[in-house]
Amino acid sequence: MNLLESLNWRYATKKFSDRKVSADAIDKIIEATNLSASSAGLQPYRLFLVENHELRKKLAEGSFNAQILESSHLLVFAAFEKVIAMKMIFLPISKK
Repeated sequence: MNLLESLNWRYATKKFSDRKVSADAIDKIIEATNLSASSAGLQPYRLFLVENHELRKKLAEGSFNAQILESSHLLVFAAFEKVIAMKMIFLPISKK
């Protein structure tokens, strides 16, 4: 598959099974997210794993996505409204 074919491929899940995603798979997804690149390495978001059904029900009230209640896990990305970049200071390495 070439790059354009890869970018054009998409799949939207219409209905979830009642099987729960394993804890190991969730851990790998979270680790991959944490390792993914972001602008200047700031990671201007936090990732929340929501399994509590009552909390997911409340989150679903304001959402257009009914799958919030049907999926086994819900990953919520919360972006910071304001990101303050840290100034990097490079010190010369002393030669011995």
